[in-house]
Amino acid sequence: TANCPGRTRPEPPPREVRPTVLATLRLLAPAPAYVTNRLGDVLAHTPGFAALLAPSGLLDTPAPNLTRYVFTDPRARATF
Repeated sequence: TANCPGRTRPEPPPREVRPTVLATLRLLAPAPAYVTNRLGDVLAHTPGFAALLAPSGLLDTPAPNLTRYVFTDPRARATF
């Protein structure tokens, strides 16, 4: 934890998506595809992903997180 001697809190993962990854997402459209970081933050997605999962509520927040959604949102049970 943050208060343990000799331990430092890890840096948060970057939220930027490399241009090559964004280009790959564009090539995958209109198929549903998305990019997350190690914490499950949805960093980028195709329009197909939005069309498929927007009704589920996953994309309702400004910073959607797939891990948080699956474990805390009751709608996830019907979605997945």
